Amino acid sequence: DDDGVGIDLFKYFTTSCYKGYGDNDGGFYQIFRKVFQDIDNMEEADFDIDDGQQAAPHLADSKTIWLEGPAKFYSYWENFSTNREFAFCDKYNPNDAPNRQVKRAIEKENQKARNHGK
Repeated sequence: DDDGVGIDLFKYFTTSCYKGYGDNDGGFYQIFRKVFQDIDNMEEADFDIDDGQQAAPHLADSKTIWLEGPAKFYSYWENFSTNREFAFCDKYNPNDAPNRQVKRAIEKENQKARNHGK
């Protein structure tokens, strides 16, 4: 599931990734609860939750009243932006550059790799 960069979310952009809208294994709520929990776990692993970052509300289940769970969940994730830097995606070490021009080119390539990782 994790290719070294993070979670491959593309496979979750289809209804074939879950079986029905229930809370059972393979159901919508079980699948997406785990996906969003995994994303939050990666964020927490990179940043101390006490550093002002709000803990993500969990996706509730099919019987939860809107205002008691899903509203908070969707509000949080609609405004979500990762704090991860994705430096592990860098292809080159800018400190190895022989001059400023090469260093800038390396930094540009590394930024492309980081953006791809996000």
